[in-house]
Amino acid sequence: MKKRSVLEIVFLAALFGLFLLSSLDNVGNIKVLGFTVRFVYLFVVIGGGLTLYRWIKQKKINLPEGILFLGIWTVLILAFIPNTPLVIRNIGYAGWLLLNVLMIFFLVTFINKDNKEDIIRLYILSFFIQAILGLIQYLTPQIGLPPIFVSQWWVRDILPRVHAFTYEPSYYATYLFLGIPLTMILLARGKLTGLPKWLFYTMIATEVIAFSLCFSRVSVFLFLIFLIGYLIYILIRQIKKKKFNLHMTLSFLVPLITMGATLLFMDIRLKQVKEGKEVVDSSFFLQNTGWDEEDITQGNSFKSRLEGMRMTFDVFLQNPIIGVSLGGIAPWIAKTKVTNISSNAQVKASEGNNVLLEILAASGVVGFILFCAYMIMISRYILRKGPPSGDKDYYTGLFIGFVLAFIMMIENQNILRPYIWAHIALISAFIRLIKDETPDTKTPIKKNRNG
Repeated sequence: MKKRSVLEIVFLAALFGLFLLSSLDNVGNIKVLGFTVRFVYLFVVIGGGLTLYRWIKQKKINLPEGILFLGIWTVLILAFIPNTPLVIRNIGYAGWLLLNVLMIFFLVTFINKDNKEDIIRLYILSFFIQAILGLIQYLTPQIGLPPIFVSQWWVRDILPRVHAFTYEPSYYATYLFLGIPLTMILLARGKLTGLPKWLFYTMIATEVIAFSLCFSRVSVFLFLIFLIGYLIYILIRQIKKKKFNLHMTLSFLVPLITMGATLLFMDIRLKQVKEGKEVVDSSFFLQNTGWDEEDITQGNSFKSRLEGMRMTFDVFLQNPIIGVSLGGIAPWIAKTKVTNISSNAQVKASEGNNVLLEILAASGVVGFILFCAYMIMISRYILRKGPPSGDKDYYTGLFIGFVLAFIMMIENQNILRPYIWAHIALISAFIRLIKDETPDTKTPIKKNRNG
């Protein structure tokens, strides 16, 4: 076992704390001026200090991919702070954004070819731990123990909708989307980071069970689409190699069978709990969606999200060039209902929806284009051709998880979630590793005078 320096041990500890706590919304936080300050940012600040120390010591700064676009977009968010009925909220959200950007510099500075497997190992284990917490949350009220931070129920005080320590089930599903595809792809490509294969199967099954128990309908549908695409990929890969790969095939079958079995169990369990209390039809998963109504928009969740999107777009229409900054959307919506806005509590119920529309309203047309350009910059390496690369395998797993999570957020809110930016930071770090191992084709080759 290699000996680690004190700095490396502190770095790994801070990073694991960041990964493990990034999804916590309901615990480990403090209230400051109406803002929820997440404990995870203590590790981000520690990471920022380590980054500054490394920069001073090495006299070198590693710039993340697309930093020009991200930097200018961030400047616009800061510049638009005054354009709001509640300036303090915009200041708080701008500070939140800066901490997330600091997270990117932290990982890009410290992740290298020697510790990359350690980092990915910590990352995938953090999802496994959070999935176990989700299972505990599901089981405790059913065995007579107090429920653990449950915000939504299938049956009050008995059957919870799992969300671990995130705000709600859709947030938990979005979080798990970042980890499940990564773990599947690493198993399929044999990138086990020093962990046994049985643990990979255990992690995938546990995370898919937790993912299914939260039962976000959109996320289940999206996951099925991903599995179809994944099946096509592994079939093409095995046909090309003319060789059957057991673990690649099982990396598809395990999550598919696990999700099907879990959803079936949920249906049976709900009917058992409700038996004799009320009539339960066979389509309980469609309850409150409006699907079995004449008009699908009768579903409460669908209607509220659609209304949130409409109001967010209205904010943009009023501020197409000079945006309202990231914290300004809720106050702008709230001022149509409240005469005098003076606190975060007054605007909390007026949050917008759809992160793309939020970015549009927050930073205007120019800022939206810059943000999209940044997304393209960190995504384009999925199409990059080159020799087989272990770093490209890690990047691919991270990228696919990010795409699925981002699609989830299109019908939800808040681009500033720390687990999203931790994932972006990892993508940025592996882009740097890919670039470091790729020869610079722009450098002219010196000809041998004798040749």
